[in-house]
Amino acid sequence: MNPDGSFGFDYAEVEIDETLLKSISAKTGGMYFRATSVNELQSIYNSIDQLEKTKFDQNVTISYTPYFSWFLWPALFLLTMSWILKHTFYKSLLNQ
Repeated sequence: MNPDGSFGFDYAEVEIDETLLKSISAKTGGMYFRATSVNELQSIYNSIDQLEKTKFDQNVTISYTPYFSWFLWPALFLLTMSWILKHTFYKSLLNQ
């Protein structure tokens, strides 16, 4: 992170043990990919897209709690009190 809060990106040497990663992927039934260029990365994405895709149904239940009544009832009470005072107590004060 830079002093002004922005992020800086740069190339860095990366040392990885490719033989170990390939061994792990072979033992677990996975696949090992390594991209060193944009074209290789696009090729890898295309290969992954060709793999089996599993469709599944997803039921989403949205539960919400309405909080508007917490504000509605006090607001209606204050509005009613304002109207009552305007037509009774304050009216008598103005007429004196």
